[in-house]
Order: sequence, then structure tokens, then C-alpha cells
Amino acid sequence: GGLQLQEEKRLLEKQLEIMTTYLLIDELANKVHVMRGEQALETFPLDEGAPRAYGGARAAPGLSAIVSKERYAHPERPKSDQVGKQLNWEPPQVGESARANALGEFVVFTRGPLILHGPPKNAAEHAAFPHVCLELPLAVARRLYNETYIGTKIMLKGPSAAATPVVAKAAGKPKKSRRR
Repeated sequence: GGLQLQEEKRLLEKQLEIMTTYLLIDELANKVHVMRGEQALETFPLDEGAPRAYGGARAAPGLSAIVSKERYAHPERPKSDQVGKQLNWEPPQVGESARANALGEFVVFTRGPLILHGPPKNAAEHAAFPHVCLELPLAVARRLYNETYIGTKIMLKGPSAAATPVVAKAAGKPKKSRRR
């Protein structure tokens, strides 16, 4: 019974670690932090600084989450739709496609246009693919790829995050009702 309780405790601690860990991209400090609560667990330098939009992509949201991770990612995503009772699935065009080397290695896709990745293998193809890019040094991309999980939150701190609408709390004290 004791070993089973220890294993259950370990699993719960790991789940808590996954749920409370997030990435903080600090544009002004030119760093990305792996955070747990208010504490930075690790800090990595950014070569390029702020996320940049390519190919007509819209701005990155101030808060996003990781939805997919791929070691060698192809920027073209598969397409699927259902016609009647049949599922039509079209795989991405891989190999010698014009966009096959656009994102490089250790690619992290988020919910939205933001993509974190190592240096692209072909800069012209990279610029042609519509996305918001946080290009990382290869060693940093590898560490973040290995140390994050699907669902990990990503927060942007800096000028590009300021453009994101934020729901603010009402300022001031609530009005008291007067009885007559």
C-alpha cells in the first residue's frame, strides 16, 4: 500500500508541475523564462527579441498555449473535412515542397499564429510562410521543446503584448446605495 501511495503522490506532483509551469517571453529583457508561479526556473536568451509576423500573419496574442510539438515540422498543416459519412484527409505536401525547410528543428505550435522554432533552414521560405515567429537559437529551441508539454501556457510581456485586448477590472470603489 505504501508504494502505491508514493507512486500516486509522485504522479499528482508531476501533474501539478505541468499545470503550473508556463513560458514568459519578455521582449524588453530579450529573454524567455520557464516559470512556475512567480519564480523563474530557467532563463534563456532570445537572439531576435520580439515575435515577428511573416507572410501577412496577424499579431500574436498576449496569452496562448502549446497545441503541438514536432522535431522537424512542416509548416503546411494537414487538411481534413467530412463529406457525408466519409472523412477526407489530405496530408501536407512534404519532401521537396517550396515550404519544406521553412521552420527548422524543434518546432512548437501554439493555439493561434505564434510558432516557436529553431533557426530556419531556408530564410526565403521562412519569410513566405504566414506565421508569427519567435525564432530561437537551436540550443534554446531544443531545451524548450524538451521541457514543455502540450497545454503549457505562453505569455508575452512587452510592446507586442500591449496590443492584445485585456479585460480590466473596474477601477474605484463600488457605489453605496442610499436608503431614504
